[in-house]
Amino acid sequence: MKSYSGTPQKLNTPGSFEGPFLHKYKNKYYLSYPNTSNNIDYMMSDNPMTGWAFKGTVLPNPTLNGKNINTYNNSHESMIEYKGQWYMFYHDRRISNATYKRNASVDLLKYNSDGTLQKVVVTEEGAPQIKKFNPFDTIQAETIWKQQGIKTDFCNEGGVMVTNISNGDYTSLKGVDFKEGFKSFEVRASSATSGGTVEVRLDSPTGTLVASCSVTGTGGWQNWKTFTCDSTKNCTGVKNV
Repeated sequence: MKSYSGTPQKLNTPGSFEGPFLHKYKNKYYLSYPNTSNNIDYMMSDNPMTGWAFKGTVLPNPTLNGKNINTYNNSHESMIEYKGQWYMFYHDRRISNATYKRNASVDLLKYNSDGTLQKVVVTEEGAPQIKKFNPFDTIQAETIWKQQGIKTDFCNEGGVMVTNISNGDYTSLKGVDFKEGFKSFEVRASSATSGGTVEVRLDSPTGTLVASCSVTGTGGWQNWKTFTCDSTKNCTGVKNV
């Protein structure tokens, strides 16, 4: 924003702490914000400049299976629509369990018939997957459903790379559509040591092996080379890998 028109209005937002977010649904305006109890509250109005009414909490401090996953700390939010579905983005600490290490989460946002917001249900898996992955196109390695042991860092070829890989570590994708099957697997990798093996398995780190690609040393962690291997088992349809 470089400029504004009119006179700024000061709103009375009960218990507001920081990080407000404004969105519109149909003919209603919604102002959401973290409160001093670390819940996400919201207000509604027919006019963005006046008439705001407090409606309550849309997202209590994130809890999953009876356990607070936010170290009882603050959260921030945004509410967006994509292809007819509304989503609530927020952060918690379910991965790090540390105050200053937050992860982004997303769950479905729903409206009542009168326009008020239903309380967001925090889930383990997050919002449903929108579309299937296409394995016949490039999929960035930092695209992660679940993982163990790995880290990410910036790459000299642009974007982000997966690093800190040891034996038994893994990263995974959900909902990959192999259609009629694949014949080969290609990985872009680098290694300052003697290399290793990248395996593609179905459903779990110990699941059915469908490809095994040997990676040799490339002379440095940012010296990249493309490695290719054939599929070891016919794999068709939608799978988790």
